[in-house]
Amino acid sequence: MTPGAPRLTSLRTSVRKILESLLNPATDIVKPLGISSPPSAYVTQLESAFGVVEDGEELFAAVSARPCHGEKPSAYLNRLHTLLTKTISRGGASVRNSNEHFRQFCRGCWDQSIIIGLQLGPKKSNPPSFCEFLLMLRAEEDRRSAKLDRMKKHLGASKAIAQAHHIFDIPSYESGPAPSPTPKETEVSRLEKKVNELTEQLECKIAELTKQVEKLSQSQKESESTKRKECFAISENSRRPFRVPGMPRAWFCFKCGQDNHIAAHCSNEPNQTLVRSKNAELREARDKFSAQQTASPFGLNL
Repeated sequence: MTPGAPRLTSLRTSVRKILESLLNPATDIVKPLGISSPPSAYVTQLESAFGVVEDGEELFAAVSARPCHGEKPSAYLNRLHTLLTKTISRGGASVRNSNEHFRQFCRGCWDQSIIIGLQLGPKKSNPPSFCEFLLMLRAEEDRRSAKLDRMKKHLGASKAIAQAHHIFDIPSYESGPAPSPTPKETEVSRLEKKVNELTEQLECKIAELTKQVEKLSQSQKESESTKRKECFAISENSRRPFRVPGMPRAWFCFKCGQDNHIAAHCSNEPNQTLVRSKNAELREARDKFSAQQTASPFGLNL
């Protein structure tokens, strides 16, 4: 085996893998090269057909681009790095300009608070690598996002965003500069304000009606309580025996049957025989009185 045989085998293996990974029309582009061509020839052929066609100087001018609306700092840095890599490959910049993405980021980033927070100004003389810088930005974005989520839970979405704007110096990747309201948005805002006012008025009316209902309910309870007391008094009065003027009354003791005292103050021996006799006389007298009243109901007024 010749000394260059292993290297030739490795090159052919690379070429075979490139061919296996391609589909039409890319396969048709590289077919004329043949299997004996080096992998670099395949890459050059593919770049000529499908690669970026911008001039190196045009790409270098694009590196000076500003962040897009709503673009996060990490996404902006990724875009700058991609443009700078293409620019160097097209000869628009030298390898010495590989850290140009850091300087352009500091110039173009709208969010001044992240530049100050990460102390990027003093690092211009010795900028970090792309990977280190990207990790710094993503960590800072994650910290801000987590803090904003906690603020939303405690303050609500609108208050949290307003507070975040104050703390983070209005980062462009959260909301960006406030656009001027359109006529439709102005009308919606006016209607929302009107709805809020009507809602407040309705809540006040409901509170007043609730108080009135409570007062009426209390008054009704007091009225029902008074009526129950009156009905109870009438019922008690109706239970009392009706006394007709002139009706004969008991004149004797219900214990001993003697006259001129009552059983509660009686110290005599019980005499039920005499008591029954006196009761019979009392009933007879009352029957006679009732008969007289039935015969002449107005006799008492004579």
